[in-house]
Amino acid sequence: MAYLKLSTNTVKKSISAHRSIALAIAALLYLTCLTGTLSVFFEEFQRWEQPNIEESTDYTPTQIQTAIQGFQQRVSQMPETLWVVLPTEAVPRMHISGDGQEWFINRDGHLSVPPQEPWTTMLTKLHVQLHLPQNIGLILVGILGVLLFGLIFSGLLSHPNIFKDAFRWRRGRQALTQVDLHNRLSIWALPFYLMISFTGAFIGLIGLFSFIAGAAFYDNDNEALLDDIYGGDPEISIASVNLDIDKAFNTLESMAPEAKPIYLAIQNLGTDKQYFEIAATLPQRLIYSEIYRFHGDGSLINHQQFSDGAVGRQIAYSVYRLHFGHYAGQWVKVIYGLLGLALSVICVSGINIWLAQRKHESALNDLWVAIVWGLPLALAFSALLSFYHWEPLWVFLSTEFIAVIFALLMKQAHKTRWILMACLTVTLLIIVFMREVLNLNESVPSIFHLVNLIVLVVSLILGTMLFLKRKHCRT
Repeated sequence: MAYLKLSTNTVKKSISAHRSIALAIAALLYLTCLTGTLSVFFEEFQRWEQPNIEESTDYTPTQIQTAIQGFQQRVSQMPETLWVVLPTEAVPRMHISGDGQEWFINRDGHLSVPPQEPWTTMLTKLHVQLHLPQNIGLILVGILGVLLFGLIFSGLLSHPNIFKDAFRWRRGRQALTQVDLHNRLSIWALPFYLMISFTGAFIGLIGLFSFIAGAAFYDNDNEALLDDIYGGDPEISIASVNLDIDKAFNTLESMAPEAKPIYLAIQNLGTDKQYFEIAATLPQRLIYSEIYRFHGDGSLINHQQFSDGAVGRQIAYSVYRLHFGHYAGQWVKVIYGLLGLALSVICVSGINIWLAQRKHESALNDLWVAIVWGLPLALAFSALLSFYHWEPLWVFLSTEFIAVIFALLMKQAHKTRWILMACLTVTLLIIVFMREVLNLNESVPSIFHLVNLIVLVVSLILGTMLFLKRKHCRT
């Protein structure tokens, strides 16, 4: 159908609902979309932020054993769960962690330096939980996912001809251009936006749903509920204080030769109740991993059936990769990044349309400019200063606060926009220059230079936009 057959009253109510939801969550939704777009590439940012780490996709059981022994020597008390994250094509680095203590692992198995990725950590926490306490932040972001779904649905009902006008583009008048940009981007990637809103809501609200379901059906035993969803702890029938990781890898290779291990989780290390798990990805599957469990002597216990168990369990364990695009190589991540950027533009253009329709300017215009261009500036500036050991979250918050105050004092939205864009352009250029200079004589991975190149290209695009908008700045 080229258009939706809706009554005038339905369209009016849909427009009102669409506008009300958008105005209520505009800033938080834009922040979530922007940080989500960047978070798709958190693995690349980790390697870019700390480039001087030994990299290799190869590893051996002996290397892992040496690392475990090194970890035991460095800590006063062993954690209940010890994690050994194995190298992959995306992140060819190995590290070991437990109870907040973490080190990279060299090729000889000895421990190297701790991970230092403060900006990437801040970025992902902003997206996942808005840097609020975990439960509160996750629920709030989940609610944003639900509201985004509502925005998409009400937007469709607000425009009966949206499919018919999918390629309509009017130039000349800024307001009409904003409307067409908003509507075209909204319809071209509609399935993606629906998927992102649904999976985001699921990730954010699964804890709340578990709490409610546990109270209603499990007599407040949330652990029993999670066991039914993800599988409970195994029964240990063979006591062993030694770890035969080599035997476990050989067993895994014989039973699932296509599986690619991504981490080990060693439970109750050094006790007669110890066992370990090998998580591995499977080709052509969206599940985060299948988890294979082994006794300390390397004999198989079972697998958690994320790949061949109940459909609900498979779906629940597939949401993460589907939401972040980590399931089919680098090009899928690039597509996710572009579509995430489009969703961010939709957020901005929607509010721009409403502001233009008011026929007058107020402090809201200045505040919105400070949000739209202040947030990327705050992200860039916090990245720059994090290289000099400044706390990125406080730099981010301080920069955005200054941008808001500056915009409200300036009271000229066009000029404020130009100045903030100029600051962002310069900051990005400085980042590229400083990163390359500081690592001029160091051995760094190619992804380090690629990220710097992309940042440089973005700064040049912004510089071109600044040149084209220079007349608006003078008025």
